[in-house]
Amino acid sequence: MSREIHLEQLLGTQVTDASGRPVGRIEEFRIEQRGDEWVVTEYLLGVTGILARLGVRSVGRLVGISLQEHAPQRVPWDRLDLSDPRHPTLREPPHAGPAHPGVEGAVATPAHAGE
Repeated sequence: MSREIHLEQLLGTQVTDASGRPVGRIEEFRIEQRGDEWVVTEYLLGVTGILARLGVRSVGRLVGISLQEHAPQRVPWDRLDLSDPRHPTLREPPHAGPAHPGVEGAVATPAHAGE
């Protein structure tokens, strides 16, 4: 049996690794439309996840800092254990590249669905 998790419940939630160490907060989602559904393909953690959410791409040049040291951690949808949405846990370390090609994704449910 699957259970719905609204994306806004995850936004800002601290992600930990399997040992319980903090990895970063969920700051942004990457979603794609596949047929009639929208699916989450990956989660972005950290400072530049916030900047991505705000649509800021070149703020580093404007304020004179390097964002390379704050590279977003991209976590493919299937690498995040959401069995307890208040405490998401990584199944394996995040990586800086794009989500795995061919991964189907998790269905994104709008907050107003079913109301």
